[in-house]
Amino acid sequence: MQKNMYKLAIIVRKDLNMSNWKIAAQTAHSVLLSYKKANFHNIKKWQLCYEQIIILQVINKIELLKLHKNAIDE
Repeated sequence: MQKNMYKLAIIVRKDLNMSNWKIAAQTAHSVLLSYKKANFHNIKKWQLCYEQIIILQVINKIELLKLHKNAIDE
């Protein structure tokens, strides 16, 4: 991946057993909340990267926390 590539990553936990409709709704809420909470400079950089959004899936909360830690460490 390019060093300055900005993507919005939404992580869905498989262990919550949500229906596809519920996942879609929660994902939409997450995108809006992330946009509202982001700082102006990160929003602009994300927009310059074609406003990419990726949806990822993890098995459980432990896996989610590992991803979060890796994201913070980078």
